[in-house]
Amino acid sequence: KPTTPPAAAITVTSKPTPTMAPIKVVNYQLGIDISEFQGNIDWKKVKADGIEFAFIRCGGRGYSKGGLYEDKKFAQNVKNAKAAGVKVGAYFFSQAITVEEAIEEASLTLAMVNGYGMDLPVVMDWETGSGYRTQVLKGQNFANVLDAYCSMIAQNGYTPCVYLCSDDINNRLGKYSGQILGKYKLWYAYPYSCYWKSSSSYKSNYYQTGDTIPPRSFSYEYWQYSWHGKVAGISTEVDLNIRILGNTTLKAPEINITNKAPTTSVGRDFNPMDGVTAKTSQGVSTTKDLTYALTNASGQAVSLDQAKQTIGKYLITYTFKDPFRGTITDTAGW
Repeated sequence: KPTTPPAAAITVTSKPTPTMAPIKVVNYQLGIDISEFQGNIDWKKVKADGIEFAFIRCGGRGYSKGGLYEDKKFAQNVKNAKAAGVKVGAYFFSQAITVEEAIEEASLTLAMVNGYGMDLPVVMDWETGSGYRTQVLKGQNFANVLDAYCSMIAQNGYTPCVYLCSDDINNRLGKYSGQILGKYKLWYAYPYSCYWKSSSSYKSNYYQTGDTIPPRSFSYEYWQYSWHGKVAGISTEVDLNIRILGNTTLKAPEINITNKAPTTSVGRDFNPMDGVTAKTSQGVSTTKDLTYALTNASGQAVSLDQAKQTIGKYLITYTFKDPFRGTITDTAGW
């Protein structure tokens, strides 16, 4: 990919909710995307560093003159990544501005990936920016170009996917976005600056459980959250991604408390978690990562056993850590 990404996708002010400690969950995977510019990669170290998948560039088109090229390290990277147990997909850096060029790019992509067995989608990585030949493409013509590439990929037995940023979706595709996002998987480019190497606002450059993801009205399976990652086994900076295994059209998580004002006698057994559940941003009811704390009328923390033996009013503060939307709280008065 170009060393300077399109300006339309760069300015991001969102910040994640830091996690107190990593918690292993099964609804996302860490990944990267790479090209020959990452040099020779030690894929065993990449895998050991927690990376489970990689999108590997197979080729592209020049963003000024439009010439086609193959990525010189595609075959090497695919073979070594798969041997290390990293799942692979392929992407083509697209500068197509006509249906004919999209078909030409799809043909080269198919020739490059043939025989390797892709674990993940084959992606049309369409990009634009100041000075790019693709600046002219918008609306129905843009949708036709994306559709031409992806439909050819699908016809040859692979899962097609498009790589797009917010400007591509909202302004270039506009009212035609549903035509594309309703048919093909989306790899969403929306990096958070707090994951950049130079950032001091976050302790890790990897996404962790409880960090937020961009809430959008459209779904996306892959999210590129950093252009400045550091991964073991790779000497250069590398793009970081997560694969979200579930719905990304997220709602606000909730804590559901059946009784907001319970009353009990001194010494009576009482469990603050009875009748309390959480609903995740993906709409799943759960008690996982749902906790509570007790404070007395003076605001001092007390144990459950202490509170059960002492007459008084207590505040129960419930905390839920959602896998994608961060931490929320709610309270009840006991």
